[in-house]
Amino acid sequence: LGLPEALRREMQQRFERRLGHRWDEFELPQSVAGVRAKALIVHDAADREVAPSSGLALARAWPDARLLRTEGLGHRAILRDAEVVQDVVDFISEQVVFARPTIVEPAPIA
Repeated sequence: LGLPEALRREMQQRFERRLGHRWDEFELPQSVAGVRAKALIVHDAADREVAPSSGLALARAWPDARLLRTEGLGHRAILRDAEVVQDVVDFISEQVVFARPTIVEPAPIA
């Protein structure tokens, strides 16, 4: 958001005091590990506001999430793309089953 660090820190401290929880408990993807709802994470490779790796990490951390990757839509056009909207409708109505995102294990160091 472009906030000065001192202001961001003060907002975080107030948030924690008021809600009685640490800030990191609300950060993604850690906060979704216990969620038991299905989710479709839609993320575009050309997103300049949120790194595509963040969408992948969120989908991997959410126990019953699926990841739909798009190309050339950026951060906001995703919401108006007819194909994406249809994919979301199909997901909600269980007309399409999207695969879970794979977790690639690092290669062993030789």
